[in-house]
Amino acid sequence: MKLKIVIPLAIIVALIGIGGSQYPKLYIATGYGAKSMATAVFVAGRDPQLVKLTDLNYSIVKYTKNTVDYEKKTVTSSFWGLAKQTAIYREGYGCCLIGDLPTDSLQKNSFQLPVNRKVGAWQIPWPNGDKLKDTTFAEIDKVKLQSAVTDAFDGPQEYFKGSAAVVVIYKGELVAENYAKELGINAETRLWGWSMSKSLINAMAGVLTKQGKLNVNAVAPVPEWQNDLRRNITINDLMHMSSGLKWDEDYGDVSSATKMLYRSANCYKVAIDVPYQDKPDTKWNYSSGTTNILSGINR
Repeated sequence: MKLKIVIPLAIIVALIGIGGSQYPKLYIATGYGAKSMATAVFVAGRDPQLVKLTDLNYSIVKYTKNTVDYEKKTVTSSFWGLAKQTAIYREGYGCCLIGDLPTDSLQKNSFQLPVNRKVGAWQIPWPNGDKLKDTTFAEIDKVKLQSAVTDAFDGPQEYFKGSAAVVVIYKGELVAENYAKELGINAETRLWGWSMSKSLINAMAGVLTKQGKLNVNAVAPVPEWQNDLRRNITINDLMHMSSGLKWDEDYGDVSSATKMLYRSANCYKVAIDVPYQDKPDTKWNYSSGTTNILSGINR
């Protein structure tokens, strides 16, 4: 006698619905995995196995499989064959997701960065070189300072898990440093800047203003905004993340931020297409989109 198993149609529909709603998140995981692994391997020179065990060992990202192609300088991240994305390293630019673009066309756009650090950098005082001044600050407790930079790696893991580097600057001088050497990280390792890049973009806008090439109090020079209420948004509003644009900064779901980062070939275009929501300079809303708008304006 054969046993028949009948699955109610409602359950089948529910499973299809859940699968359909969760499927786009796989592109967040694979996009993040490919881009992060490519940067770690081709920019920082780190071991991919250590990167997988440390930087990518969380949430659904840890279930992705990353294939490193050292010849083409690409990393392809896949999630059980259901979704995959590829990131490519370009000399002078770093790494980016390629989307539907051919790798050859992207590689042709590479360029060689000028080398600003001179040979014998150890003879030049920090921060332009590696030489440290033999300066003693009487107000610094060296024992406590050393304990602090050590605890960043050896302290309770619930507080310090994932520390890569600690550098302490006091009165413009480097007074302490420590690195996760077991992860292959040292003073020369290039690390992800993440949202520290936002401060650098704002600083660039400040430099351009000082040079007379930009006015942070002027309205943002975005042609696409001139026929609606977004025309009142100033560069200063963007710098303070109070533009009033409707933006959703959620990295664990399909949102404005993840669609821009992992499903778009032009982050600036995605960000300027965001609709108006509130009057500028009335509400603060954390937004990586506004930083990409500022980046486009700076460029």
